[in-house]
Amino acid sequence: GTIIVNAAKAIDSKGAKITLDKLNKVGANIIGVVLGSLNDILDLENIDIEDLEEKLTYKLEAECRRLGSMMPYVPENGAYYDMGVRELSTWTNGFFAGMMWQMYHATEKECFKESAEQIEERLDEALTEFVKLDHDVGFIWLHTAVANWRLTGNQASRKRGLHAAGILAGRYNPAGHFIRAWNGDRQGIAIVDCLMNLPLLYWAAE
Repeated sequence: GTIIVNAAKAIDSKGAKITLDKLNKVGANIIGVVLGSLNDILDLENIDIEDLEEKLTYKLEAECRRLGSMMPYVPENGAYYDMGVRELSTWTNGFFAGMMWQMYHATEKECFKESAEQIEERLDEALTEFVKLDHDVGFIWLHTAVANWRLTGNQASRKRGLHAAGILAGRYNPAGHFIRAWNGDRQGIAIVDCLMNLPLLYWAAE
């Protein structure tokens, strides 16, 4: 985030027409994933935001059509496997859908919306079989159901987000005043990711 803000300020100081909102809408937070490191990409002397937006859209639209409702994790033999099949409650399973919602917000292309919605619906089983969920429910449903609710007003998505928030709130340890990270025999542990999932609770409270 700091890199993005500083880059925007530097570009703006050169007279370019750019805003933080524009950077966000073209998916600046995922540039590093798609095109390489930010330091390699953001050549502040010659940056072309329109060209960058075109490349992001081209790359992610191709990924959207290729992966569909998959929840990609890491590639094996040159292809992503579907983590939703291996373990539906894995903490990264909302990330690709979140990228799709970012791109739908930026471009209004239906393929991004459809992919994100399909992933969100697949995650319903994880909510039903909630015993495997932990502190990472924010990572999963903030980027899927809550993003859907914010962009489309989908009431079913709002309910999913509130359900996930209830699960996260239920992990609060009143004696120790912390959100419990893990399940099983690791009962007294809180990690930094517990804090990173708190936005789900703030959204639900609002």
